[in-house]
Amino acid sequence: MGTVNKVVSIVILVLALGAAAMSFLLGKKREVLVTGWDKMAGCINQTATSLDAGSDTKYAQKLQKMNLSHTKFEDLDKVLPELPKQAEAVIMQRDSMAVAMKEIATTLELEGIAEADAMKSVNGYSTGKDKLLELVKKSQERNNGVIQGFVTSCNKIGVKASASELKDFEKYKDPVKNFDAKVTKINKRMTSYESHIGQLASAVGASSPTLGGDDFETSLKDTVTAAEALMNNFEQTKKDLMNEKDRTKTTEVKLEEREQKIVSLEKAVSTKGNEIDGLKKQISQLSGSGEGNKEDITILEDGDPRLLKYLKGKVVEMNDKWDFVVIDLGKHTKVKQQVGKREIDNVVMLPANEEMVVARDLGTDNQFVGKIKITKVYDNCAIANVLPNPKGSSAVKIGDTVYFSEDAITGILKSKEVKKVEEKKPEEDKAEPKKEEEKEEKTEESSSDDSSSEAAE
Repeated sequence: MGTVNKVVSIVILVLALGAAAMSFLLGKKREVLVTGWDKMAGCINQTATSLDAGSDTKYAQKLQKMNLSHTKFEDLDKVLPELPKQAEAVIMQRDSMAVAMKEIATTLELEGIAEADAMKSVNGYSTGKDKLLELVKKSQERNNGVIQGFVTSCNKIGVKASASELKDFEKYKDPVKNFDAKVTKINKRMTSYESHIGQLASAVGASSPTLGGDDFETSLKDTVTAAEALMNNFEQTKKDLMNEKDRTKTTEVKLEEREQKIVSLEKAVSTKGNEIDGLKKQISQLSGSGEGNKEDITILEDGDPRLLKYLKGKVVEMNDKWDFVVIDLGKHTKVKQQVGKREIDNVVMLPANEEMVVARDLGTDNQFVGKIKITKVYDNCAIANVLPNPKGSSAVKIGDTVYFSEDAITGILKSKEVKKVEEKKPEEDKAEPKKEEEKEEKTEESSSDDSSSEAAE
């Protein structure tokens, strides 16, 4: 019994010593684990803090070292998922930036840029970034050079443009549009010059010059030489004409004799003219229009083109961009027709596609400004294009006077007469015999007048 107790005591002692040794070893291991845990928590917090910097995120506040402590092991499942979430956000940002950089290169047509996957590489993104920045810089330099060249070209042809406008995403449209319009006008002008100079060359007997080639100066010199030769011939012709005038002096005596006869005939005509004036006055008095000529008692109807001579208007609005004006004349415009001592209101039918004269200070200096062509007629106004100004004329302004010239009115009357003739040609064919009778009557009247003149002489 004593032996058994000794053995049991020894075993207990051995177990106690083993337990003490294990406790010591476990304590040391625990200290190592706690230290490593704290380092890992600190590293996680430091990483989250670095990723939060400049990213406008707050993952580091949730991944603080104290929240990752070994004493809060139960809360790790709530806190630790924030770390991969932050990593996913950073990866998404990286991928988006890589794709955006590739799309920028593609949009700007920059060659030699790596694909987006290569931009994502930690080892390769720096090379791709530097290449992209280099090409973007070159592209910007090229664009600035093109813009500056465009501005210089605009200034040469009189188009207002600046580099700041061309760099603006909206304002660039106007100078580009104005430049295109100006170039179109220049091309049209050059074509017109070439056509008219070609006609001039043909008139003076020179070959038609080609203004579009590099040798246009030589072609123009040929035309000038031919024109000078023609002028020399003209001067010689003038000399010959002077010689011919000397010869005509011998016939002046005979002309004087005929002039005396003409004077006597003019006296007879004057007498007849006085008689005609007296008859006109009588007609005017009978019609109630007072003294005046036949034109005074002619009452024109609404829309008669002859009413255009009374029509005058003003320029009330301008559009310099499209080169048209608005005038205060329209379909319902009225004028006052002088009939003897009376004035009659008449509606004037403002014709479209006709030219009007533009003048300034009408009634004083009467400065000629230019011409306009009516394109659209409304009730109380009309729109007209400004025709190219002749050399030395002024630009059209608001307040300028517009009116129809006598030549324009004559042309309108002729056009209307031609239209009437075309519409009434069948009726005229039927009335032809009647016209022949009237012609014979006029011939008899003319013969009678001639006889009267001879008798008066």
